[in-house]
Amino acid sequence: MTIEQKFTLWYDYAMEDLTTAEAMYRSGRWLYLLFCCQQALEKLVKGLYLLYLDDNIPKIHNINTLIDRFSD
Repeated sequence: MTIEQKFTLWYDYAMEDLTTAEAMYRSGRWLYLLFCCQQALEKLVKGLYLLYLDDNIPKIHNINTLIDRFSD
């Protein structure tokens, strides 16, 4: 599988989380809405990490730490 194909998987997972977030918004489930948005953002950042930095994505959940690695 190419790096671009792997990125597409991360992107698709992120979009699925956003679709779920939309459903949570419509139903007024605010806690889960925020959780799904956080998950989508984390997956998108990890996909970008894979695409632009390294295909060995750190097994961390701190989005800020991941983003900080882009400036290194």
